[in-house]
Amino acid sequence: MQAPVIVPDVRLEAGIEMVVSCWFVDEGDDVLEGDQIVEILAGPVTFDVAAPATGRLVQIRAAEEDVVLAGTVLAIVESADDEESQGSRSAGGSPAASFDDIAGGPPALR
Repeated sequence: MQAPVIVPDVRLEAGIEMVVSCWFVDEGDDVLEGDQIVEILAGPVTFDVAAPATGRLVQIRAAEEDVVLAGTVLAIVESADDEESQGSRSAGGSPAASFDDIAGGPPALR
C-alpha cells in the first residue's frame, strides 16, 4: 500500500511560508514508521515530518527549497507489506511448498 508523506497542518502566522529544508533520506531508501525523514522550515521554526509507514521511499515530490502548504504530499512510501505481496506474485503467485507437499504428507500418513 502506498502511504503519502504529508505536510502537517501547523498553525502559523499569516504570511509565513513553509519550505522543505532538508531530506534525511533519498528515494529508494528503506524507512521505518515514525522515522524523521524530512525537515520543514516555517519562519523561525523547524519541524520534522515522520514516515507514515514502514517500507521504501519510492518517490519524493517536493525538492529541498520548495515552498509547500499544509496537506501537500511530500513523498510516497511503499509499505513493506505491499512489497512482500508483490514479490510473491512476481515469483509465481503461489506460496512455497511445505514439507508435507514435498514429502508426500505428514510422516504418520506415509
